[in-house]
Amino acid sequence: MQQQQRMTLFEQKLQLATEGLEPHFLEHLKTRISPDNALIISKYVLSIRTETSLSNNYRRTIISSLKLLSEFLCNKPFKDVRREDV
Repeated sequence: MQQQQRMTLFEQKLQLATEGLEPHFLEHLKTRISPDNALIISKYVLSIRTETSLSNNYRRTIISSLKLLSEFLCNKPFKDVRREDV
């Protein structure tokens, strides 16, 4: 039951972060990168969204850039990324 609740919260965060964007943004976060990195991206977008008025175009740029970084690093967890990795 708790695993299912975690998945539901995970899905909700991804959906909120990509709300109003093309469906492939949500799909890429779900399928192309690790769940941990997808959650970090979602939390980042959601936190910026509460502080400022983010345009959809800027959200697209943030999500795309961080998704590409995650793919480039072979889905290494963002928290373990060092300067030498980039």
